[in-house]
Amino acid sequence: MNKRWKKIVLYAAALIIAALAVFVYWITWTGNTDHIESVADQFKVPDSWELVRDHADPPRTLCIAQRCPNLVRTWSTPAPITQTEISDILNDSGWGHIVPHKDCEQSKTASGSNVCRMYGVVDRYKITISALTESPSLNKPTVSLLME
Repeated sequence: MNKRWKKIVLYAAALIIAALAVFVYWITWTGNTDHIESVADQFKVPDSWELVRDHADPPRTLCIAQRCPNLVRTWSTPAPITQTEISDILNDSGWGHIVPHKDCEQSKTASGSNVCRMYGVVDRYKITISALTESPSLNKPTVSLLME
């Protein structure tokens, strides 16, 4: 093989390796959760609520089995929360356009739990707020914020 062909093969190999490195970087890229968390922080809950779960998954090039980024926050509340109370919290947070699915006061599940779900979009994130106001399996009522 002459020098010219060796150079061509060497350049082709370098180009393939560089393209493979860019592809691997693109596939494994993971961002941060700063933006989704700052939007979630707009949801202002009463001080009497206790945060029991706070989990965020960052944006990625490939998301397997879930949407990303996403965020879940769950609070236990000292007393069952009503649809009106949740609506007031949403209005105070600037999220007044998030609306209940059906009538929350009448939404009983098969297990006997009372759940209120509200849906909307804030800063391009789909928002679901679920208030589990009574359940045989819970010690305290809970409110959850899901963002995707």
